[in-house]
Amino acid sequence: MASKQVAQEYQSYLIRFRRIKEEPLVWHISVQDVRTGQWHHFTDMARLFEFVNQELAINAAPPLDE
Repeated sequence: MASKQVAQEYQSYLIRFRRIKEEPLVWHISVQDVRTGQWHHFTDMARLFEFVNQELAINAAPPLDE
């Protein structure tokens, strides 16, 4: 129960930006959830922000009764 509460109160991600040498110049963005190790990949900032907004909305929900 305590680990679920911590997961809801604190989120930590490692975000990496890497330029891909294409014309036009493209950024590759990788996001790793530090707690789970899960990776997510994006090619534009709008999708990155959409992901972050979704993650925060999911984790802001009150805990479910078990």
